Amino acid sequence: MLSPVQHRIRRLDIWGIAFVVVVGSLLHFVWEWSGRSAAVAAIGAVNESVWEHLKLAFWPIVGWGIIELAVLRRLPPNFCLAKAAAACVAPLAIVVIFYGYTTVLGRSLLALDIVVFVAAVVAGQLLSRALMSAPCRGRTVNTVACLAIVLLALAFVVFTFAPPRLPLFRDPISGGYGPSPRPSPQQSSA
Repeated sequence: MLSPVQHRIRRLDIWGIAFVVVVGSLLHFVWEWSGRSAAVAAIGAVNESVWEHLKLAFWPIVGWGIIELAVLRRLPPNFCLAKAAAACVAPLAIVVIFYGYTTVLGRSLLALDIVVFVAAVVAGQLLSRALMSAPCRGRTVNTVACLAIVLLALAFVVFTFAPPRLPLFRDPISGGYGPSPRPSPQQSSA
């Protein structure tokens, strides 16, 4: 039988999955909608690279964690660990599954990309719930977990504007790195 706190966390996790999927999907377009704002580029996808798509899971998971902070009257002892695990596992799952299936098929498929995104979000949220219900891992572990979230957030911001020249960061459409260039008037009318 679930305690009232565990029942509330379970309900929040279901809402969290929906929140992360919807907000993450919107983050795919928000940079263009913002007029290519540099501030928005830090959280929204600025090209079609795998790296930029990882932000679509990471930032909504962090945002949902902040919402949970406000909603939960009493935080579970492993709250930071649970949120850090979700924020790390979802992007990692996207990378592993995406490169796995594209290696097998030889190409990416939009429908599979969407399924991979949703599956990664669900995996992250389920891990988060399991860790919040687990025995306390200690203050040090939770502090390190919070630091991991901050470092990963910094990496997403820095590598948006100064990406390493690695396949993970390469836009397969333009072949470039970082914010994609605006299409020229000739390209956009074609």
